[in-house]
Order: sequence, then C-alpha cells, then structure tokens
Amino acid sequence: MSRIVVVGGGPAGSAAALTAARAGVEVLLLESGRPNRDKPCGDGFLQSAIDHLFTLGLTEADLIACGGKRFSELSFIPAASQPVRHAAEGWVLRRASIDQALRDLASSNTQVVYDCRVLNVRVKRAGSWSVEMSRAGTFVRAPADAVVIATGASRRLAESLGIGGNPIRAASVTAYLEGFEADNLRFHLGPLYSRGYGWAFPAGSGFMNYGICSLRGPHQRLSDSLRQFLHTLIPASISTARSIRGGVGPLWSGDLLPRHHPAGAVSCGDTAGVADPLTGEGLTIALASGIAAGAAVARFVQERFTSLTLEGYTAWLSAFCSARYSATPVRSMFEGWLSD
Repeated sequence: MSRIVVVGGGPAGSAAALTAARAGVEVLLLESGRPNRDKPCGDGFLQSAIDHLFTLGLTEADLIACGGKRFSELSFIPAASQPVRHAAEGWVLRRASIDQALRDLASSNTQVVYDCRVLNVRVKRAGSWSVEMSRAGTFVRAPADAVVIATGASRRLAESLGIGGNPIRAASVTAYLEGFEADNLRFHLGPLYSRGYGWAFPAGSGFMNYGICSLRGPHQRLSDSLRQFLHTLIPASISTARSIRGGVGPLWSGDLLPRHHPAGAVSCGDTAGVADPLTGEGLTIALASGIAAGAAVARFVQERFTSLTLEGYTAWLSAFCSARYSATPVRSMFEGWLSD
C-alpha cells in the first residue's frame, strides 16, 4: 500500500491525514509535541472553520466536550468612535482540546506518533521520499511515497523544498484570565496596537482569552503591550493572568509561488503562509488547505506519481486565498480602522 507521511499534527496536518487515510492510503502522522499540547492562539473558530471540523467528522457534542462556547456576534471597538457590532457565528475552542480531538479522530485509521522531531525530508525521485526524525534520542528514517508539510509557523522544511511561499510575518501574544467572561468576541483597535488589534474572546469555564496581534511583524515589546491592554480593560487583572504565550504567524502575501514539489510534497496551513493578512485568522484556511492537501497527495500516489494533481492543489490554494481575502464592506471597514 502507498504511504504518506504528514509532518505536523495541528489542524492542517490532522485534516490532511484524515482525508488521505479515508481515500485509502496508509498515513503516518508525526507530531513534535506531546498529547494535549497548547498553542498561542485566540481560539476563535469562525463558522467556516466549524463547517470543516464537521466535514472531518467532529460533532457539536465533541465541541461541547472540548469546552467550546458559541458566539453570534463580533464587536469592533475603535479608539475614537462607538463600538460596531457585526453578526457572525462560530465557537471559541481551546486549541489544546480541539487539536487533540482531531488527532484522536485521525488515530482511528492513521498511525500517530508524538514527541517526534523531524530533522529533514529528502527526495530520491518522484514518489520516493525519506523522512528523517529523532524520537526518544533515536534517529529513524521513514520511507514515504508523498509528504505533507504542516509544521505551523516553523517553516524550515517547507522552505528547504521551495514550497513555503513568501508570507507576511505577523506576531501575537495571548493570555487567559479567570472571572471576566463575556458572551461575544471583541476586537479593540487603536494606537496601542501598532497596525494590529487587541482581542477579548470568551474561552468557556469562566475564562477569557486576551491577546494582541501586530500585523506589521514581530514586535519585541508585544508582551508589554498586552499587559497595558489588560490593565486598561481590567485594572486589577495583571496578577491573575495565566502565563503569556507568543508566536509568529505567516500571512498570505498574494504571491503565486508553488506550494507543491513535483516529486510528491505539499505544504498547508501556516506552513504555506496563507493566514488572513488583515485579521490574522488562520484556522479556516488551515483546515481547508489540509483537506485539499490530503486529497491531492492521495491522488498523486494513486495515479502513479503524476504531478498534475499537485499543480492543481497550488492553483486551488491561490484561488481560494485570493477570493477569501478580497475586499468586502466589513473588511474595508476593519482595514480603515487599522490604518488610522
């Protein structure tokens, strides 16, 4: 049986593994962390992302079991004007819980290996790859007919294969606070955020997820900005804040560079640099691109290593992002606030 190796067990990687396995291909899913690993994220899943979760096989009961909380409205709070409310449905889901739920779902027909650091991915010829990894101090090589690179913001492997794109780099920090839970998602805009925004999202169980996103790239003092943001909203909150977490996100720059290697590799999710360049939201495209990547590599190995299906994946990804991130009244309004 043909074998696909998926590197990275986040939403994009799990979606790719699930899709490829359901197409009848043997799949090995490699996750660098341990089970229930948390990630810095706002935890907000728009309905478009929820629809992909349902397509993959999760249910509303699963979302509730993950501590999920529904929202039906976004509130935009510019510095010098009244709040603007916008109807939008979705859920806030803790990444540690929902990522694990996806990996658990994938494990029903996929071999999932945790605490595994992939060192290199080498191509021999079309349909013949070697994935080099370290696990428990032991060096291992795994053969593969095709590879999906879904390593999130860590893009070294994708860049070494020329399939990482040319993204805009953004930065964010986030923290959980207890006892201030609200019903809907709030975006705070103003000079504090340096072409970015602060957020306050209900995280369930009496917690809020507070964060700052800087769309201009890594910000050395972003943690200080988050503390100032928290102090502005909740003056007595700083001592109760859970540990501040941070990360860098690759955003869609509009480039048309390939996200595939003709010998049988594709990138998806943050690794492909395709998150929303205006808001930083990346969960919808992570799941959508993971599903498409899994389908593409499954067809690649089943059709005797023709690269046409991989070329089709790159074309689809470019078209999807261009359409999704095109101007709308709400996006134009948000862009105007960010530019003030």
